[in-house]
Amino acid sequence: MPRHTDIKIEQLCSQTKAAQTDGEAKGVLKELQEALAEHIGLARESLEAQVSTLNALEARAKNALETRAKKSRSKKASEA
Repeated sequence: MPRHTDIKIEQLCSQTKAAQTDGEAKGVLKELQEALAEHIGLARESLEAQVSTLNALEARAKNALETRAKKSRSKKASEA
């Protein structure tokens, strides 16, 4: 996940704390809300990609195990 959103969120939090007026704080909070939404979206995309990759790897491993089991059964049957 891009580090730029983490940095931006940290900066905006500091700016919010340093705000002198409610108007200033509200402006920064709007930016902070947008940065958080972007960060959450990126995190969701990253996690979805990881889940997809894990599912593909699991299916591949399962297929390999089934293939080995079939070969083993076939070999035992031909030896009998």
